[in-house]
Amino acid sequence: MAGRKIRNPVSILENTYNFFHDGRRPGCKAGRRFLLVTPDGYHRPCAHKPLKFRSQEELVECFSKSNDCGGCYVAIRSYCDKSYGDLMREQIIPRLVHKY
Repeated sequence: MAGRKIRNPVSILENTYNFFHDGRRPGCKAGRRFLLVTPDGYHRPCAHKPLKFRSQEELVECFSKSNDCGGCYVAIRSYCDKSYGDLMREQIIPRLVHKY
């Protein structure tokens, strides 16, 4: 593994460090920015919450509006928490400038 590059943006690495340091990462947007759809068609806010809703609207109304979970900082969340502009600045633009 020596000599391999880390390809995550600095902000992701800093937030991951903060999650492990603080034991939580507030501001989860499960249901609004990302969700899971089960094989039987239910909507779940994330893999860590065994809740089922019949639609995204129901999920947002019954879960997302009052969600205060900070119990994870997995890959889907770390990238979906970012705005489109932040994703573009950190992922796309550097690849256009730097050759790997």
